[in-house]
Formats: sequence, structure tokens, C-alpha cells
Amino acid sequence: MRATALRRSVVNASATSGPCSAYQDAAAAASSSAAGENSTDFATARCLEDALLSFNEPDVRAVGVPGGGAISRAADPALYYQALLHNPGELWDPAVLADGTGTIRTRLPDPMIGVAANRSLGLVIAGDDGFAHLRTGFGRAVSPCAFGHGGAGGQVAWADPATGLSFAYLTNGLDAHLLRQGRRMVALSSRAAQCASAV
Repeated sequence: MRATALRRSVVNASATSGPCSAYQDAAAAASSSAAGENSTDFATARCLEDALLSFNEPDVRAVGVPGGGAISRAADPALYYQALLHNPGELWDPAVLADGTGTIRTRLPDPMIGVAANRSLGLVIAGDDGFAHLRTGFGRAVSPCAFGHGGAGGQVAWADPATGLSFAYLTNGLDAHLLRQGRRMVALSSRAAQCASAV
């Protein structure tokens, strides 16, 4: 019954205060009256979904958002990661590229997954601690030197210097189920890495 009341207050909330504030206000009201229930999770998830869906708006696309909202085919990031592996025509300074794709700058714990983040300069490095499958959806079959990044809705792109494989999975759908997203990323990445290892 409380979830229904929360949904009604979200639907009836005024849209003039921004896409997320109505959900946060409804969650705050529900949590003050429903001790013990985690209504903030509902509000956060709904706010995130609205923020992600806003990337479909022409005005948002026109602005361009660094680090989010890219529109491409899966082949494009896969080819980009191939370029990071092979540096065609020395597009990048080799020392800078090696540092950016191979040096872990921080091992601070990622608050979402509770393991070391293994961040380089803008990328995530798989690492050899057994938790690569939790980082950005690398899967269970990449080498410790694989690097890449995950995206919203379960999207992932990475390259593995040990096999020369680059992989990208993009979707035009938004799966709000975080566990299902993670499982899909890990399964697809694992299968791709296994195929590359078998060759």
C-alpha cells in the first residue's frame, strides 16, 4: 500500500521543479511515514532512469555531455579500443598511452561494488585480484591487463592486450534491473574473451 501511495505521489508531482526532485520529495515524504522501508532506493532509481532517458531529447543531444550520452554502433567503440591497443600512426604519444591504459592510479574501494576501483586515467583495469568481473563487466576470462569502461544500462567496452581483442556491447534499451545488467555484461564479456582465447 505504501509503494502505491509513493507511485501516486510521484505521478501527481509537479514537473516544473525538475525531473528528479519530484521523486526525491515523494521518497522523503514516504520515508518519514514508513520507517524501515527503503523508499529512497525507488526515488534514486527512478531519478536515474529519467536522467538517462533525457539523453534521447534533441536539446540534450545538441549540448553534448562528456562522459555520457554517446550515440554509436557497437563497432565504433570496439574499433576505438583497437586503436588504443595498436596506436595506429602513433596517434597518441606511446608513453602517455601506455600509462593511460596500463597504470592503475587508484585502488580506492568503489562504493557500488566494494572492491578496489582499479582506475587509470579515465579507464578501469581488470587487475589480478579475482574481481575483474565486478569491475565494468570485464567478465571472467580477460587477462589482468584488460582495460575498458562500463556504461549506463549494462553497456560495456574493453580491450585485452594479451589477446588483441576489443569488445563492445551497446543497447538502445534501458534495463533498470541492476543485477540483470551486471549478469548480462559479465556473460557477454566472458564469452567474447573465451572465443578469443580459443583461437
